[in-house]
Amino acid sequence: MLDFGKPANAIWRRMYFSYLKHFVPWFGKVFCKDAATHAYIFASLQNYPAQRGVAAKMEALHCSGVRVRNLMGGAMAINFGRK
Repeated sequence: MLDFGKPANAIWRRMYFSYLKHFVPWFGKVFCKDAATHAYIFASLQNYPAQRGVAAKMEALHCSGVRVRNLMGGAMAINFGRK
């Protein structure tokens, strides 16, 4: 599963979240004529368990070989597992 993540590094996470909060809505407004087009990403990450939480849920569902591959410093992540 490929999804947005939460970087473990606090400085990178702060920069990434600032980008999502301030610049992504601007890009949506400029290119899609709607600032809310992608602004949901920042809001949804506030409560999303991200890569570690998804891995824990996969293990709770008895998936085997659960692992996480972080991309872009954890801004994106691929969760692997077998059921």
